[in-house]
Amino acid sequence: MFKILVDTCVWSDLAKDHKSGAPETVQRDVWAGARRSARRVQKRRGTENLVLWDDFEWGRLNGKLSALGSLGWVLGDDWDMLDT
Repeated sequence: MFKILVDTCVWSDLAKDHKSGAPETVQRDVWAGARRSARRVQKRRGTENLVLWDDFEWGRLNGKLSALGSLGWVLGDDWDMLDT
């Protein structure tokens, strides 16, 4: 989670000091826009249909996308084979 919310003027000062890439800092208006978008998606899809995945599930999805990229599945590799 973000630790520091800053205004746009502060953000531009941080950018001059090359500290704007800090993961704990976010612009206040960007954060507000992200929250509005999240509420809109929750309303449209329903919170029961939104699934929070852990690192394992994200890794599994990325592995399947990687298999599509390498076309390993064409040669008979099993989708859920976890060795690489």
